[in-house]
Amino acid sequence: LKLQFLYFIGMKRVQEVQSEQPFWKRTRTNKPIEFFSDDDEVEVEKVLRIEGKVERAERLKKEGMSFADKENWKAAVELWEDSVEVLDKDHKLMDMMSQVYMEMNATEEAVSLARRALSCAPSYHPAHLSLGRALLNNGDFSLAIIALQTGLSLDPPAELRPLFADDMAYATLLCSEDKKLEQLGSERRSLKESTVLRPATRIKKI
Repeated sequence: LKLQFLYFIGMKRVQEVQSEQPFWKRTRTNKPIEFFSDDDEVEVEKVLRIEGKVERAERLKKEGMSFADKENWKAAVELWEDSVEVLDKDHKLMDMMSQVYMEMNATEEAVSLARRALSCAPSYHPAHLSLGRALLNNGDFSLAIIALQTGLSLDPPAELRPLFADDMAYATLLCSEDKKLEQLGSERRSLKESTVLRPATRIKKI
């Protein structure tokens, strides 16, 4: 790989030198061409280091998937946390992490990773479903409904539509019950406040 990259840089340097000459002199040149400079070496090493990081991140991603298949959530997410630092545009990896965080009852992390996935791929249906479920588990029923509605509006594939529909119905039910409880709680608070603020009546002595 390093030799291929060096060859590419060398050919590019020849083209740069030839392009500086009139077209009738481009077949010959009297000045020596410096194929590689110190900057080229630094660039090559930088590219190789980056590619090494990407290869390692991809390996950690696959190993994490293997742990997730065995429901070893902690091991999976530990590998993926290292992987996602390099694969910071991999929306599928972020969505998988969101699902695993939900399995671990880490709802805030699940919400965060689902949103990161959607920031990279706004039309990725599974991430909309993951976000809706994570918000649902976090008790944010109204936001969960919005997330699920957004996913449904993007025309998800047939296999995901029943999941969206079921989660939407469940979120709507919970949201309705939550509003009833909130109203009941408000009524109870009002009753308590009115009782506390009622002036005490003095008992007249006979």
